Order: sequence, then C-alpha cells, then structure tokens
Amino acid sequence: MKSTIVITVLFGLSLTPSLAGKNVDRNKQISTGENSHQTLSINKEKSTACIDMNDGRDSWNIIWNYNTGYMATRIFAQKVCFISKMNKNVMPDIVAISKMTEKKKRAKGQRHPSKDLVYVVSKKRVRDLKSYGEDIFALCKGLPTYIAHEVRGSQFWYNQGSCFQLNILFVLGIRYCDNTGSS
Repeated sequence: MKSTIVITVLFGLSLTPSLAGKNVDRNKQISTGENSHQTLSINKEKSTACIDMNDGRDSWNIIWNYNTGYMATRIFAQKVCFISKMNKNVMPDIVAISKMTEKKKRAKGQRHPSKDLVYVVSKKRVRDLKSYGEDIFALCKGLPTYIAHEVRGSQFWYNQGSCFQLNILFVLGIRYCDNTGSS
C-alpha cells in the first residue's frame, strides 16, 4: 500500500510541470535589431499578452488584456504609462500572436509591421488604475498614467515629431503622439 501511494505521488509530481504550462506560454525572445530584443509572454488563463522591449534607453513594456479590452504601455525613457482601448479589429488574436511573429521573423526583408495604429495622448491623468485590472495596475503603478485614444485618418491634429513609435514583434506598429489641440 505504501509503495502505491509513493508511486502515485511521484507520478502526480511528474505531471505538475506539464499541466501548469498549459495556460502560460513560455517566454519567446525575438531579436529585433543589433542590440535589442522583445520577449513575448502569453497567459491564456488570464487572456493577457505581455511584450517587453529590451533596447537600453528605448525600452518599453506593453500588456494586452483581451478580457478587459484594454492595453497599457510603459515607456522607460519618459517614465510614463499610457492606457488605451484595444482595437480588436486590428490587434492580433492571442492564440495567433506567436505564429504570426514566427512567420514575420522568417520573412526576409519584411520586418515592418503589417498594421499601424496611432494614439493621441490625453492631458488628463488616470487616477484609478485598479479599475483597469491587476496587470495594468502593476505595470503603471507609481508612474504618471494617461489615456490615449486611437485616431484614424485626419481626425485630430497631432505633432508627428512628438510621437513614440513601437514596432511590436514585426506584427503591429503603435504610435503614441501628443495632441496639439484640446483634449
């Protein structure tokens, strides 16, 4: 009887890592330039994707929360965070991100994002970060945080020279720009 219990426990312990890994994709590191790389982490249980750009002073993090429909971007050089509604018509599906990234990575000479989004940053600071979920709260806690609204075409005037450009995994380009008009 003791040997049966020991065997059962050992079998259970050997399965634990494989079962735990079903909801969280391992970090995938993608080289984006000579001295930079992006790391993609997907949590299927929470329906979140986190992309970290490691490029010295131009480093940033972004979280896409597919449950809440919000994304947050922390830009290290500016010590600021932006929260935006996700455009589900343009954002890659959480299941397809890894595959799309690998496909773009293998394509020679096609390293530019296939889709681009422009967000204009509001001048109003976000006061209640917790309302956007625990992941966004953790990313932006302690930083000035602003709402950024997507713009299409010539809806708003913005200073293109004041934009911060993100190239996310060669799949999506995002620009956060200062609004030169009223907010």
